[in-house]
Amino acid sequence: MDNIFVSVVMPLYNKIDYVEQAINSVLNQTYQNFELLVIDDESTDGSYELVKDYFAGRLNLIRKKNGGPGSARNLGIRSASPQCRLVAFIDADDIWASFHLEMLVKAYLECPGAGIISGQGEKIETKNCMAFKPKRSEGWRKVDYIVGLARGKVVVHTSSLMVPKNILDSVGGFENFRPGQDIDLWVRIALRYPIIKLNSITSCHRLGTGGIMDQSDMYLLRDTSYKPKALAEVSPLLGRLEILMRACDERSPERNKLAFLINSRVMSHIKILVANDARAKAKALSSLFVKPKAAKFLVVYFLFFLPDKFISLALTAFIYLKRKFG
Repeated sequence: MDNIFVSVVMPLYNKIDYVEQAINSVLNQTYQNFELLVIDDESTDGSYELVKDYFAGRLNLIRKKNGGPGSARNLGIRSASPQCRLVAFIDADDIWASFHLEMLVKAYLECPGAGIISGQGEKIETKNCMAFKPKRSEGWRKVDYIVGLARGKVVVHTSSLMVPKNILDSVGGFENFRPGQDIDLWVRIALRYPIIKLNSITSCHRLGTGGIMDQSDMYLLRDTSYKPKALAEVSPLLGRLEILMRACDERSPERNKLAFLINSRVMSHIKILVANDARAKAKALSSLFVKPKAAKFLVVYFLFFLPDKFISLALTAFIYLKRKFG
C-alpha cells in the first residue's frame, strides 16, 4: 500500500485565515507517501508569503497568473511527480482527518478500476472547524454520481476525493468556468468509470469563507430581466452538460441520466428565481427542459407558483396516489 504515490493539489487564493490549518491537516496524514503542491493564484492578502515563509521545504509552492481554481488545479496536475498514481484535491479553507489519504488509498487498492474514490465530507457552518468530528469506518460502496446529483445530493466534494492520474489524463482536466467546473469533470469521469464512496467521514468543508460554494446561485440573479434561449445562456455548466448528453446514444441510460440532471438543475434555478420574484426569467427557463421531458418536472414547475400549503397538499396527494396505484 505504501508504494502508491499521491500528489495532493491545493489551489490558493486569498485564504490567509485558513490555509495554515489546511496545509497542516495534509502534512499530518498517517499515510506519508505523497507530495503537496500549493498553487497560488496571485493572492493579494499575504497567503502566498505565509506559505512561502512558514512551510519552506515541506511542500511545492507554485505561483501563477490569476485564472481561477480550475486553472490552478490543472497546473497542479501537470506539475505532479512522474511517479504520481493518484491525485487528491483539497481547497485552502478545508481540512482533512489524519486518516484521509490512508483510507482512500486502501479503497483504491480494493477497487482499482474506480474513477473517483471519495470519503464522506462534513459541512461546517462556521469559520473554524472545531466542530469537525471525523469518523473512521470500514467499507465503501459504489454510487451513481449523476443520478445522486440530479436528486439534489452532494455525492462527492472536491476536497473529499482522489482520482487516478491516468484517468485525469484521459478525460482531461477542469474547464475554466465558474461555478460548476468541478461538477463538469466528475460527470465526465462518471460517464466512463465507477465512483466509490467510503463510509468514513474524512474531510471538513467550511462554509461562509467567500468561496464558490457561498456564491453559486448569485449569477442567476444578476439580470433577472434577461430571458435565456439556450441552456448555455443560463450557465456554462448546463451548456456543458447538454453537450455531453447530445454526445450519448439516444437510447442509452447515460443520456437519460444527463437529461434528468439537466432538468433537475433547471428546476432548481426556477425555484430560486421564483423565490426572488424573477418570474419572467423563471418562465423563460421552463422552455429549456430537455427530452425526455419527465412529466413530474412540469408538474413541479407549476407547483412552485402556488402557496406553500397547497404545495404540501399536492405532494401529499401525489405520494398517496403513487403508493396506491404504483
